[in-house]
Amino acid sequence: NPLWARVFGNSQQTNIVVGDTSLVMLQNALHTDISLEQYLSHDYPRNVLGAATSKDVVEILGELAARQYTGFGDLNAALSILNLSRRYRDRAVIRFARNLNIREMTTENFVMIGSRRAIPWNELFERQLGYVLNSDPVSGNLSISDKLAGRGGPVYRTSGDQNSAGETYAVAALVPNLSGNGCVFLLLGLTMAG
Repeated sequence: NPLWARVFGNSQQTNIVVGDTSLVMLQNALHTDISLEQYLSHDYPRNVLGAATSKDVVEILGELAARQYTGFGDLNAALSILNLSRRYRDRAVIRFARNLNIREMTTENFVMIGSRRAIPWNELFERQLGYVLNSDPVSGNLSISDKLAGRGGPVYRTSGDQNSAGETYAVAALVPNLSGNGCVFLLLGLTMAG
């Protein structure tokens, strides 16, 4: 398969990145989007907890943000992709979004399983996409819009909650890594099912 051969078929390590579910829950609780800059801050999560309503909530959210939780759907997808990688070579590893660094983004390949709300690193590559993921900070719901069509273009939304089996959408895109010597395969779903 030409796509997977590109993602796995060179001498670079491929990182299969699962989303930070704690980050998603933190953003939902605070009704905000947390940027990559805020996420990478040495002061995270204290730097974003000012929007919390009480000391108890700050304490609970701080404990939650310190954990490395990911979704079962992300893990299933990551294991399937890891097994697929063995057809090409066995240099792929599963990584947690919080454990990446900017240097790797210039030297390695990535498969990112999740939206910017779960993997803030996706922020680095979104400008290359024809479709943009939008989030509503109040509800936490995501939508996809066609960047080229502008405001009059179609907007794709879910037809149910995050866990329902209703209609959903996703974006799959292959873009260069930050130095152009590797690639990043983005799998951005609007819901867990997406």
